[in-house]
Amino acid sequence: MDEACGRLRAHGVALSTADGRSLLVGDAALAAQVLEGEAFSSAIMGDGGVPMRCPRTGAAVRPRDTLLASDGAQHARLRAVVIDALRDGEPRPAALAANAAQMAARLRRRDSCEFVADFAIPFSDRAAAATLGIPDGELADFAHEVEAMWEALAGRLGDRARFEGAMSRMVDRLHRALSAEDGAVTAAAALGRAWRAGHCSALEALGMAVAILQGMTRTSAMLAAGALRDGLLRCEARFPAHESAQRWVERALRERPPVHTITRIALREARLGTHVVPAGTPVAVCLRALRGDRLWAFGHGPHACPGGRTGQAAAAAMVAAILDRLPGLRIDESACGPRPSHPIFSEPTRLPLRWTPA
Repeated sequence: MDEACGRLRAHGVALSTADGRSLLVGDAALAAQVLEGEAFSSAIMGDGGVPMRCPRTGAAVRPRDTLLASDGAQHARLRAVVIDALRDGEPRPAALAANAAQMAARLRRRDSCEFVADFAIPFSDRAAAATLGIPDGELADFAHEVEAMWEALAGRLGDRARFEGAMSRMVDRLHRALSAEDGAVTAAAALGRAWRAGHCSALEALGMAVAILQGMTRTSAMLAAGALRDGLLRCEARFPAHESAQRWVERALRERPPVHTITRIALREARLGTHVVPAGTPVAVCLRALRGDRLWAFGHGPHACPGGRTGQAAAAAMVAAILDRLPGLRIDESACGPRPSHPIFSEPTRLPLRWTPA
């Protein structure tokens, strides 16, 4: 536990509640109990205190409508709807690989890039937009709004009015994607059909679209950065690019998960090892402290991320495309500098690269 706390503090993460109660778990057995047990529910990291509102009705989207904070039968119902939507509407691995290769080809004539900012985040925004049916012509504005959302999630919201405007525009785009009736095969279209069929409300469909965004964007980008950095440092690019990418991503998920912790909230009084956990207590699972065969980064049990496989596929596509398209790829140590910490994501939050230009 001390080791887990030390790792969290080293990354600038503080866990506390209004009355000072919180628990940090770094043991695999206890982690399984927290993540898989019905006594603990998912928790939203925070939206900057700005409610999302439905563009059509003006009604506020409640936290439990976003899937991340719902529980019990409500969570199971919403989860079934979003899994069905992702089954038919998420980009296939071949489409992800083709998109990543196209982006990497544009970098080929250069000799350097900052992988996270120049490649991973733009790719993850594009993948999320494709999943949700956001038109290509709106991608730049959409990406800007996603970035504002993540700034708020990271607790770095400086301009509330700017965030309110960005969130309003993003939700409006998502609502239009949900409302489209042109037969499009996207996750948003599938959620829209579920809404019109009465399987979920308009607010629930909108909240689940935002939840998909939160799972599809920065997490896959940071996973790709960690896997690529680790593989290059170990000089392991001995296999075809796609095989190396798969190996590196799977190892990163086990050894260097892209997020510091997974947080759950006790729905009722529960026993966790020798601790009696009062209802409402946050329990954070320290992913870096866990070892074993399980891939903990996307959760387990009733609250596991429905988009976990897509996130892994996106990360592997990014790594494979970079390895395949940029000969002589290496980490640019001269441009690394100090590694900035992040309250949600593990390092590397930036990864300077160099290669031999074509």
